[in-house]
Amino acid sequence: MNKITFLILLFFIALCSCEKQQSQKKANTIYLQLNWFPEAEHGGFYTALILGYYKEQGLDVKIIPGGPGMPVLQQIARGGKQFGVSNADRVLLAHSQEAKITAVMAPIRKSPRCIMFHKSTSITTLEEISNMTLIMSASASFSHYVKYKLPLKGVTIVPYTGNITHFLLNKNSAQQAYIFSEPFVAKNKGVEIKNILVADALDFNPYTSVLVTSQDYAKKHSKIVKKIAIASRKGWLKYLESPQKTNEYIHSINKEMSLDILKYGVESLRPLVFDKLEKHETLGIMEEKRWETLLQQMHEAKMLDKKTVKINEVFSNEYLDD
Repeated sequence: MNKITFLILLFFIALCSCEKQQSQKKANTIYLQLNWFPEAEHGGFYTALILGYYKEQGLDVKIIPGGPGMPVLQQIARGGKQFGVSNADRVLLAHSQEAKITAVMAPIRKSPRCIMFHKSTSITTLEEISNMTLIMSASASFSHYVKYKLPLKGVTIVPYTGNITHFLLNKNSAQQAYIFSEPFVAKNKGVEIKNILVADALDFNPYTSVLVTSQDYAKKHSKIVKKIAIASRKGWLKYLESPQKTNEYIHSINKEMSLDILKYGVESLRPLVFDKLEKHETLGIMEEKRWETLLQQMHEAKMLDKKTVKINEVFSNEYLDD
């Protein structure tokens, strides 16, 4: 073997070794799929990532941003991603369609979902919504429940487009919102508004930004699930205590989220995360009664048949036990 042939052989050996290492790294990567673009509602997960809490658990985690129509639970159910972020109502809907998803941590205890009104309106309760335009998604669970519970006399429901343009142009309108998002945008544009939380008005209160995985993955990789859940809880506690670094990171990957709106988001999130929570260290723990109530509400509103869902398969707190 001459020198040139030998060097070429060494090159190909090194190349194959590098490709093998890259393949192994990819195989060992844990993917966490978000349900929306990076925002404050994902802050705890990003904190766990950038401050190394996942790495402390020996995990290589990559967070994948979401967006409109992102099929998070479908990806998790078929094994496309190991973990995802969704809301409790969507987890129940997935189960009713035989997608076996398990919720393992719920950082946001009180739903941030609200209806936003112009301050000039005389409305003080959701029951008073009448003879106006309501900008609201037709597919969201909360909208089904709103239509089921409220008379909405003379109300014209138009689709939510993801922004507040129509709301701003029509003072005789109301719009779905997240308490830490659209209200800030409206105020920033000089429009005075008021909000009514759906959780307070109708007791429709799904856990939000829930960390989920598939039942199959949880059975096969329970140690990894536990590590992800514990690191994520640590990330959420840190984010709510000291969010600046994480907010800067979120802003760097989603320019739509200014530092001001992210700061406002954290301030709005704190009371929702710690709602009726006796000890901060138990953040993420879920209550069976909450899941049962939500299931009954969705059954009553004909979103699903509760007989198709077994609550004991929907969530587990075991992965948050230190």
